[in-house]
Parts: sequence; C-alpha cells; structure tokens
Amino acid sequence: MNEFNKKIYYYLLITGLIFTFLGVYGVFNPLFFSTYFIYVLAFFFFTSGVKNFIKCFEHRNIKCHIGYSILIGVLDIVIALSLISNPLGSQVSIAIYAGIFLTIKGIFIILNSISNKKLIPTLSNLSFGSGLIDIFFGILIIILPIFATSFISLCFAWYILFSGINLFAAAISFKQLQK
Repeated sequence: MNEFNKKIYYYLLITGLIFTFLGVYGVFNPLFFSTYFIYVLAFFFFTSGVKNFIKCFEHRNIKCHIGYSILIGVLDIVIALSLISNPLGSQVSIAIYAGIFLTIKGIFIILNSISNKKLIPTLSNLSFGSGLIDIFFGILIIILPIFATSFISLCFAWYILFSGINLFAAAISFKQLQK
C-alpha cells in the first residue's frame, strides 16, 4: 500500500471510529447532543466534506465519481459553514434543512453506486449502504419535527453512529482492496 493509500485508509478508519464513538455517546447521553447539537453536526458535515474530496483522488480514473464527490463535498462543507454561522437559529429548521440535504445526498450516492457497480463492486456496495443510511435518516429527520422535536438530536446521534460504522467498514474494505 503506497503512502497516499495509507493516508486514505487511516482517515477512513479514524473518522469512522470517531463518528462511532460520538454516535454511541450521543445515543446514551442525549443531553450532550441537545447541548452541542449544532457544533456536532457542523463537525460531522465538515469531515464528511473532506472525505468526499479525498474520494476524488481515490477514484481519479472514474470521471462521474469525481464530479459527484466534488459536488457532495462542497454541499457538506456549505452546510457545515451555515450551521456554524447561525448556531442560534432554530434547531427545527436546521434539522429539516439537514434532512432534505441528507435525502438528496443519499439519492446521489445510490445513483453513483449503481452506475459504478461493474467498476468497483466492493466499494459500490458500501456506497449503496451509505446512501440508504442517508435517505432513511434524511426522511426521518424531515418527518420527526412534526411528531416530537425532542427526538431530533437522538436521531442525529443514531445517524452519526451508523455513518461511523459504515466508514469503519469502508476502511477495512479499502485495505483489503489494496493487498
């Protein structure tokens, strides 16, 4: 495994572990998430944007994947900056905004996964799972404020937990592909 691939592997592994622990902590300590909700989301979306920019270099021979990764990376960073710029804004409107974004992002991930199924089957399966997680939690976050706003932070904690597990699985899969 060359130096650049090692950096990608360690980034996926460390980010996956951080997200997993942060998600577990948020699930078992919802007060933490409700207090630092905006900052946790901003951190999550920013690191997700960085991950998507890294994907550009990881799969630079697949042109449609590069464009998708740049677009989603920019959208992730824009949502992170908008969360930081207005932390006192309504949590409900920010959650709905993030839910719409996650749903659209999940659709893009699934479409990209289907189009690259023959080129990279293992990573395509992981991407498909990531897209399903995004769509499921995106729709849940959009609908949840209608029923109970107190569960929004808990829903994001579960989303971050599942995303962390998915990143950890991607790191393991990436390392196996490099052998």
